[in-house]
Amino acid sequence: MIANPASGPSRIAIAGIFAGIILQVRAFLFLGTTFLVVSLMTVIWHAAVELDHTWIWCVSGIIAGLLIIVVFGLFEKRRDDLLRVVDNLRHWDA
Repeated sequence: MIANPASGPSRIAIAGIFAGIILQVRAFLFLGTTFLVVSLMTVIWHAAVELDHTWIWCVSGIIAGLLIIVVFGLFEKRRDDLLRVVDNLRHWDA
């Protein structure tokens, strides 16, 4: 069994996201999200390059494109709700 090279950092990133939500600190939320994305990209890189599964690039690109379309669609459908969430985030500690 191949060990996941990003399992430890992913757990720390998720803990940072939850700490940011619980403590209402934007920096923890944003940094936790950023490190989670970096950790996921590390897993994709490991699968594509180290394990020689190049098809994973295509699949991850398609999934990323679909997520972008869904996020934009959600933003258009629930614009007021999302703007309210962003306004609430601005009141959190920096």
